[in-house]
Amino acid sequence: MSTGQDEPAATWATLAFVDIVESVLHAHADEAGWVHRLRRFMADAAGLVALHRGDLIERRGDGLLIRFDRPHEACACVLALHRLAAQAPVPSGQSPLQLRAGVHHAQVWCDDQGVYGQGVNLAARVAALAGVGQTLVTAPVRDLLIVGVDAEVLDLGDCHLKHVDGTVRLFSLGHSSAAPLPGSLQQAVARRLRTKPALALLPLQPSGHASSGPHAIGVAEVVHDQLLRRMSTLPVVHVFSGQSTLAWSGRTLDPDLVYRRLGADYLLQGEVEDLGDAGVRLSMQLWRRGAGEAVAHCTRRASVAEVLSPDSELYGQLVQELGGRIVTLEQRAAGAAAALPNMASHTLYLQAVAALHRFSRDEFERARQMLETLAERAPRHPDPLAWMARWHVFNVVQGWSGDRTRDAAQAFEYSQRALDRDPTSSLALTMAGSVMAGVRADPQEASRYYDQALENNPNESLAWLMKAVAHGFLDQSEAALRSSELALGLSPLDPVYDFYCSLSASASLAAGDLERAVSLAELAIRKNRSHGSSYRTLCIAAYRLGDPQRARQAIEDLLCVEPHASVSLFRARAPGNHPLHDAFAEALRRSGLPED
Repeated sequence: MSTGQDEPAATWATLAFVDIVESVLHAHADEAGWVHRLRRFMADAAGLVALHRGDLIERRGDGLLIRFDRPHEACACVLALHRLAAQAPVPSGQSPLQLRAGVHHAQVWCDDQGVYGQGVNLAARVAALAGVGQTLVTAPVRDLLIVGVDAEVLDLGDCHLKHVDGTVRLFSLGHSSAAPLPGSLQQAVARRLRTKPALALLPLQPSGHASSGPHAIGVAEVVHDQLLRRMSTLPVVHVFSGQSTLAWSGRTLDPDLVYRRLGADYLLQGEVEDLGDAGVRLSMQLWRRGAGEAVAHCTRRASVAEVLSPDSELYGQLVQELGGRIVTLEQRAAGAAAALPNMASHTLYLQAVAALHRFSRDEFERARQMLETLAERAPRHPDPLAWMARWHVFNVVQGWSGDRTRDAAQAFEYSQRALDRDPTSSLALTMAGSVMAGVRADPQEASRYYDQALENNPNESLAWLMKAVAHGFLDQSEAALRSSELALGLSPLDPVYDFYCSLSASASLAAGDLERAVSLAELAIRKNRSHGSSYRTLCIAAYRLGDPQRARQAIEDLLCVEPHASVSLFRARAPGNHPLHDAFAEALRRSGLPED
């Protein structure tokens, strides 16, 4: 028998559960006064929720359940609610208002009566685990934030929640920091980028025209990927990594914030209009920092086949026109360069790369399954195979492999298959180099692959990052630091920025800059507590700086995430026969790492 109500609709949403801490004690001290304070706070909170485009679903006593379309809006609102509570008047003899909150992104079911699904319960459980004044977010939320712009995050690792099977990866949310790197390193990165103008290709948007069909979003993703690849081959500009710029997708852009946070000199924006059988229209605008209007406009019509083809003249023409305009502008100032088949595959690709770098066994296995799916979907594309090579390298160096010889052979096989698909792919060349460094312990041969990758694409940030580590183990200290600075500068908002920090810390350690190694290792650990390499680097650098207590703590933390870590395993993983290995192994041993 029908109830007359519509069935709830499934949708993806971000849920925030916000709770007032110790409300019972507030009421016990002055119940009538507390009711007045509570009503006033809730009224002000409702205004903030509306301001941040949230939907106040339910009040549960002194708690709020709020739904948002996007995680960054939810996190901004929750941080604003914390500030509101801190600024609320405090009657004499009473305690200030303090909140705790949990934020989760999940598929839920909505109707006029409320929101339903496991995601609702999980958001409440996450909030219940938060401390006073703390906001905890789940991994799906963290993955959709621009860390350092929306907020800073501290990785808490895998946590147990009441009445939830298994563990949930949680992060503590804090206000964004203007200086994500130590001051001296930030200045060095900025100096490195100033050697050439820096360009950010922002996510393309589907046109707002009524004629623009639903698949324009997917086309926009493909155009961004293809154009970024071609623009990155220009030797006259630094081009920021796609991971760092795609984070701005679906947001209202503040150009000044993008310039400032990325350190960009130029922004390239565009729209894609779906013309149906006639193809698509691309409209591109190039902006220069400080200019009040766009410095270049490009409009092109193309068939879908032209858009999907990496060798299309369309991209060559855009690169030539836009790159030439940048060169002209810079000269004036001085005188006074294969896409995934569709949007779903591209999204899966980004998810796989993120999961690969969390260094969680469950996420690591999930990454392999996604990459295998991508390799089947895109049989001519080198990137899924290149990342599969990297997966097997990680399986060896993390000590997870049940058969190191087999995984080493598979890493090499996948890297060569990727190069067979595209011998010029900078990513495939970079991953081939990582195989040489990670499982064949040959940094010299690895460097040759990295050099070729950078010759084809001077803006391949991963190649600069891995080249930095290779330089360190080849006693090329200045080159190691220079390469790591470029890697950090080209990927300032990369979702796996913790990995960039961790490898840059390793390069700094090998290059002898111990203070920088400690700073970067600690930053990497704050962002990802599951990567054992960061703890080893921190231990060795701290020990060599004469801080044995910090070194011992790093080993204790390492053994929590890698219980089987040992000195002998460290020696087996270390690339080459560098004389520093003995000193590094001794530092680990004296700091408490077991021999076997």
